[in-house]
Amino acid sequence: MIVLPPRVELVLRIGARVLLAVAIVVFVAYMINGNLPEEPEGGTFTEDILVPLQSFLLVVAAIGLLLSFRWMAVAAVVVALSGSGVAIISALQYDAPAPLLIAIAFLLPAVMMWLDWQCRETLGKIAVLAVGTSALFAISWIGSTSLYDRYLGPTHPESVAPRLDDSLVRWSWAGAVRSDRFTVTAALRTATDDLTLEVTGPGGEVAGRFGPMVVDEDVPVSVDVDGLEPATDYRYVFESGGVPDELRAGTVTTFPDGPASLTLAFGACARTDANGAVFDAIRAVDPDLYVMLGDLHYRNIGENDSGRFAAAFHEVHASPGQSLLYRDVPVAYVWDDHDYGANDADATSPSRPAARQAYGEFVPHYELPAGDGGAIHQAFTIGRVRVVMLDGRTHRSIPGGVLLGDDQLEWLLDELLAARDTHALTIIASPPAWIGEAALGADHWGGYAGERDRIGAFLDEHDIGNVVLVGADAHMVAIDDGTNSGYGGHDGFPVLQAASLDRPGSVKGGPYSHGTFPGGGQFGVVEVTDTGGDRIDVELQGLTWEGEVLTSLTTSFDVGPAVP
Repeated sequence: MIVLPPRVELVLRIGARVLLAVAIVVFVAYMINGNLPEEPEGGTFTEDILVPLQSFLLVVAAIGLLLSFRWMAVAAVVVALSGSGVAIISALQYDAPAPLLIAIAFLLPAVMMWLDWQCRETLGKIAVLAVGTSALFAISWIGSTSLYDRYLGPTHPESVAPRLDDSLVRWSWAGAVRSDRFTVTAALRTATDDLTLEVTGPGGEVAGRFGPMVVDEDVPVSVDVDGLEPATDYRYVFESGGVPDELRAGTVTTFPDGPASLTLAFGACARTDANGAVFDAIRAVDPDLYVMLGDLHYRNIGENDSGRFAAAFHEVHASPGQSLLYRDVPVAYVWDDHDYGANDADATSPSRPAARQAYGEFVPHYELPAGDGGAIHQAFTIGRVRVVMLDGRTHRSIPGGVLLGDDQLEWLLDELLAARDTHALTIIASPPAWIGEAALGADHWGGYAGERDRIGAFLDEHDIGNVVLVGADAHMVAIDDGTNSGYGGHDGFPVLQAASLDRPGSVKGGPYSHGTFPGGGQFGVVEVTDTGGDRIDVELQGLTWEGEVLTSLTTSFDVGPAVP
């Protein structure tokens, strides 16, 4: 079919064997170094399956190499088949188009073997093998792309936020908001010794200038902005050399000081570089605060490497949709497993010190009761609402049935008791899902039923009723009206599951009185209507990236006479 000079045939024959041998050696080296493909959530494709499967495919490729010394056509088919399999599996570890390049690393030697073989065969045999090889190449591309889309790719359309040009500020976000202050954390593209932050209020009046500061491009800078007025819109701009970075200016509205109606958005579980329209939808509800309940990224860092955590934060903020949301809406964030360590990471995770260091450097946050290096649970007040955010990873121990640990659990109970007499409503923000049957090791509160029962018994004993819990982790929107959320003798309270932002849907725990809605491109909203009277109205909603309300619950609570 293709006439080649004898010398070219020889080059093809030898070159195919050399390239294939190199590809096999490289992949074996990757396996030895632990760089194995694995599903981001440790689900169907576990290490127990993938390690032997990848090993088998490499052995098949090696057999193909040996066959090339006797039966070149058979070798070409065997190598093409094994290479297609390796490429498809690699889609679980590498972003596209890497799987295609991996396929080429194996299929190129197969094609070279085919070219060498066809010089001595009939046209019919050549045509059959040519069609077969082309089909394998197409299957490799389709399979790896489909696998990438299923486990790593976006779950819904992209954000309409524009991708900005480079400027002084690489990214910024604000948090730790109170009625008179907030904190801005930003990363710069270049070091500077004269960085200033200007904050302006209504009408463009300067509310404060902070700096000059000496800032390195490798470590973000955090600026505490204080002396502000409650419930007031502010705009902040960084500048260096007298040139303001207007391109990445941000806005913050300080919290009200007293009774007020509020909108809080909740979300969790997003691909590392997620840029979905769900982030536009969160901005569209104009929340006073966006509460991120873990899995900000899925880098699954299982080692004590602060540089990898830093890179993950930079990747997250490189998303135009997320970056715009974080500049427009202040954030409160606690981690879950995939942004703290590997899948199902707990207190023993080697990543714990690096994760904690990165959190302190990259995240604007409220006071951390556990102190430096400890858990990141925290609480704050907005209006007459107390929000209590839990850390379900730092002290988690499956064998011991420990989720929060003694210190954090006592802190939570103290917060709940104090808020009973000082706040109209308490929102428990818990990355692990609350509702589920007791079963040691379950990846929700049911796996730690002792602590859950103790919380329920405490609520019952102290007659603490104005409680709502917002959970995450499970890739679904769901609402329970209190029918299924009572444990330890307590009657239960409303529960909202608010996920997933951009991961495939799944159901975890339950049951829920209002059903479950698994899927990506989803988030939760808590609307609080508080006029300062003896009643407070609360609406829980689960929404999609299109603004569709999947499920909702409206309820009211009596406000205790002691609450100011």
